[in-house]
Amino acid sequence: MRIPGRKPLFLLMAAALIVTLLAFFVLWAKNLLEPFRSFTVTVANESEHAIISVETGIRSGGTGNSKHLYEDKIEAGSNVTIKPKLRSNGEGVIYQKFVFADGNSKETIACGYTEYVSGHSTVTIRNDRIEVEQDCM
Repeated sequence: MRIPGRKPLFLLMAAALIVTLLAFFVLWAKNLLEPFRSFTVTVANESEHAIISVETGIRSGGTGNSKHLYEDKIEAGSNVTIKPKLRSNGEGVIYQKFVFADGNSKETIACGYTEYVSGHSTVTIRNDRIEVEQDCM
């Protein structure tokens, strides 16, 4: 005796499995290629003050170090992803200088070594310290 509707249920389950596997593959490939994309930095402002300016630049032994200025306000408690337009003249480090609404400023190294200005860093700013997670090249 045949059970009616069994074939459409099987096809639906197979399609759901294929879509799930495809989604996992896309996420895996995205994470694998992340270090080779243009450099981005996520700034998490966990301090008590708004950030009014973020200067991102490259320091290297060569001349003509490039920098990028982000002047949109980053409120306390918010996150922003910045895609700075930087040029590399060989090896260097990527730094960030933050200016707060109260007039104070802080500086950190967002990427300790770069040749290609690629990858991603997450900079978390707190009242007493700055934490950096970097995955850059």
